[in-house]
Amino acid sequence: MIFSNISWRSSSSNISDGLPTVEQINEWSRDRVKEFLLERGAKLDLEENDVNIIHAQRVTGKAFLRLSEEQLTRETGPFRLPYGPASAIAELVQQIKGEKLVTGRTRTLSPSLYNENNETLKRKKRMKEYHDTVTTGLKANNPLVGANPKNFFRNQQTNPILNGRPLANTGPPITLYNDAFSLFLNNFNDENLIIPPDFLKWADKLILEATNNYNNEEEWNEKMREILSERLGAILLVEYGKKNKNTRVMECLRFLALYYRDYWSQNNVKTIRNCCCAPSFIITLAGPWFCILGGVFLNRAVVEPLTDLIPLTINLRAFDKKKRIARLFYSLYQALRHLDNFYHNLDLGKPMEHRFFPYVRQFQFDGNNNISFTYVCELSDDPTRTIWKGTLENGRSIVIKYTSKYCAAAHKICATAGFAPELLYCSDNAETKRLGGFRLIIIEYIDDLRTPNILVFEIDEEPHTNIIDFDWSGRHNVDSYPSSMNEDIDWPPGAEPCALLNKEHDRYWLNELREFLNLSKEEVTDKALSQF
Repeated sequence: MIFSNISWRSSSSNISDGLPTVEQINEWSRDRVKEFLLERGAKLDLEENDVNIIHAQRVTGKAFLRLSEEQLTRETGPFRLPYGPASAIAELVQQIKGEKLVTGRTRTLSPSLYNENNETLKRKKRMKEYHDTVTTGLKANNPLVGANPKNFFRNQQTNPILNGRPLANTGPPITLYNDAFSLFLNNFNDENLIIPPDFLKWADKLILEATNNYNNEEEWNEKMREILSERLGAILLVEYGKKNKNTRVMECLRFLALYYRDYWSQNNVKTIRNCCCAPSFIITLAGPWFCILGGVFLNRAVVEPLTDLIPLTINLRAFDKKKRIARLFYSLYQALRHLDNFYHNLDLGKPMEHRFFPYVRQFQFDGNNNISFTYVCELSDDPTRTIWKGTLENGRSIVIKYTSKYCAAAHKICATAGFAPELLYCSDNAETKRLGGFRLIIIEYIDDLRTPNILVFEIDEEPHTNIIDFDWSGRHNVDSYPSSMNEDIDWPPGAEPCALLNKEHDRYWLNELREFLNLSKEEVTDKALSQF
């Protein structure tokens, strides 16, 4: 049994005295960040000029918490601070976030996620971000102005659109919020999908017109609108990029993200926005190149590409390529019909709190009864970490998690041995496909739940462990490490991206755990492995 990517935390440690909390700093303006750094300047050996450089980059509290030593010292970056102050600021950020370095690895020392960030604070933060997003959308200039790189990336520091620009502003998978997106993706990726003959003929027409010469761009745009409307009907958002793909497509994608946020921020759609996550398909045309995106309106607007840029400049005799284009638009046609039905059946009676959470609210317990659950709050401030606290109908607290990979077998073995919380549900492959490739995991809630994989705690002065993350667990020399691994961790020899999992790596981590707990080798072996 392999438990890869392991880290652990002690539940008895405290954050350094006198530091503000993450929640407080998240609300800070750039002036408050400057004031805070000046207050601690002597302790950090900061000069006023160091602080002014950070202030000039409009670093708000939220952006401050993302700062790293590498960002602050990078020669091509906006800060270019000397190593000394950069290292001091990065260490301060780690302290505030409840992290410190121990033998080259990051160790979290914060109190439990739930106790530190209770439901009320989480909800207030969520609603504030939602109202900030709406206000920004209402006050925004023309999206063409906002799409300018300088304007766009400056605004991304304060009230970001979660579209992956920069990568820290990546949102949760939109397939979790409406099944129309996974319907589109599953159909588009199904090479055996049956496409009606009339749709294949229409695809020929689209390809010919999209690649034709026109006297001006507006004439081309109007022709594209006409052809797309023949099959797709009313489309929530269609915007046409310039015909020069290489120079305009990135600006077009930024424009569309802004347009989506601004459109759904308007007062005339407020009733709909308050009752759902405003799921929308967005079609990008950059000359004869197409890209389909999707958007949802959560506490932040989330815009995610669903396809790559697909050229229509193909040989019509290359049937596989032509069929792929036909399948793209037939899949979009089916998904738009599904989405249209969703909006027609939407209950507009009152605002719905669940619009901020994934659409799945039931699971099948023991293969029999459907059990309903309610999302309560996020268990992480990172929108890419799709994990929530929830409650069952009987009031029992649970953890709801969506992950692309999960080793339920390892979890069940550890739970039986008393080393993991109970696994209540793990979705099958069919449901995982409906969720866009994400597996739904329901587990017993632990009061001291944290971000690491192993929680270390004491009962009657005896150390105990609880393993709470089995995403990348697997079988010895069969399953593999993920393609991306945390470079801040000092991995054992042979632990590399896509390498096979190995028991020797577990022994390496057990020795690290022994040193961390100051236990003898025999104690770790007896207490941690006696059940295996």
